[in-house]
Amino acid sequence: MGARANASGDASTMKTLADRMHRVGSIFVGAGLLCAVVVLASLGLAPHANAAQPVDVVFVLDNSGSMKTNDPAFLTRRAVADFARTLAEDVELDGRIGIVLFDEQARLVQALTPVTEVVSNDVLSRALAELDFSGQRTNSPAAIERALYELREHGRDSARQAIVFLSDGMIDTGDAQNDLEVARWLREDLAGESEASGIQIFGIAFTDRADYQLMQALARRTHAKYYRAYEASELAAVVKDVLATVEESPVVERAAEPSSAETSPPAVSSAPLDPTQAPNLDSGSGLIGWLPIALLLVAGAVYFRRRNLNPTRGAAHSAKRPAPPPSSSTREGWSAKQELHSP
Repeated sequence: MGARANASGDASTMKTLADRMHRVGSIFVGAGLLCAVVVLASLGLAPHANAAQPVDVVFVLDNSGSMKTNDPAFLTRRAVADFARTLAEDVELDGRIGIVLFDEQARLVQALTPVTEVVSNDVLSRALAELDFSGQRTNSPAAIERALYELREHGRDSARQAIVFLSDGMIDTGDAQNDLEVARWLREDLAGESEASGIQIFGIAFTDRADYQLMQALARRTHAKYYRAYEASELAAVVKDVLATVEESPVVERAAEPSSAETSPPAVSSAPLDPTQAPNLDSGSGLIGWLPIALLLVAGAVYFRRRNLNPTRGAAHSAKRPAPPPSSSTREGWSAKQELHSP
């Protein structure tokens, strides 16, 4: 009776211990997987859903008085609005759009803004309302420079970036010599900056009097296209093709310009290192230090799970174990009892 009671108690104790170890193993599994996911995510190796591709586009629109003759119905406004609407409806793209108007001067009337906002909140309509074809002159180089500045300062490094340049005439600043100088500035400096930054410049010539040779040169230099849309009704198809070309273009890695803090040598401190300082979790290199810990946690979890795969194994083994032989005092007691009961 006593041996069976002890065996039953041992079995209960072993089952309780196995349950606790099972819970400890589960904790190890959770902690190990959490550390592993954090480390892999920091290194860009964790699985994730395909994110929408960012696209930043700035329209550079001619606002000179001659445009009113070539686009009396203001179809340019509709073409830009259709472009933004199509970009917003494409779930595979994360689009932003900006607008620069130019005549004698260039001005940013719409900073880079998510297309979902400009379409739903009529922001784009208010910006396009300023396209009234009432300006004088055609200072397109200044407008291209303003668009480049907007993309450089507020564009996303991971985005496909483009400028859509629409005009119906030649460069005209009111000074023939200055026209030559700014044209050279546009062809060489601004086009070179665009090419180096991976910014495509699409040209749309509205008339045969437009400087389509300049547009062609800019497009070829920046791996884009140029178009001749002599009828305003052709703009819709042209703008649609621009979006398709931008979407298919490769993303250019843009390295951030080093700041003074980045170029100066790091200061060396003579203070002793703090042994309690944790690894830097803000960088992938810091999180690599947690990888061995994650592996140890997972290994410990596997060990505990395999050892406790059958929680009742230890208890059953204890129940089957034979009872220890009786001691000498116990044998003497049994002999005395047998003598008293013998006849």
